[in-house]
Amino acid sequence: GRCWATVLPPSCEEHSWRSRIAETGRRMILARIGGAGEVFIPQPWRILHDEAGARVEPDETFPAFRTIAGILGGMKPAGFCWLSPGVAGWLFEDEQSGRGALAAWRANDGYGRCGFRSKAV
Repeated sequence: GRCWATVLPPSCEEHSWRSRIAETGRRMILARIGGAGEVFIPQPWRILHDEAGARVEPDETFPAFRTIAGILGGMKPAGFCWLSPGVAGWLFEDEQSGRGALAAWRANDGYGRCGFRSKAV
């Protein structure tokens, strides 16, 4: 069968918007590393109603969700690496296209920064 995961972002009350974005991204990446072929998060938008009618407004987790889905879609985890003291990284690869990506974050600060580098290999 197919393996999938649902990732919940940290609460708004306990974390800044920056740490929520970074941690949501890290959790999505770790779900992929753990074997999830598909990763779901609660809808990253809200529906607002005003005098102009209803409109959809993305929340602060949407950019992380969209970026990770766009970069890592179709890629598989290829291996772990330490980039420097306290900075962990995971390599991802797309065997068909030869593309690769690196997801990295500071391993020692709990809700650390999370970044991507993507490059054709």
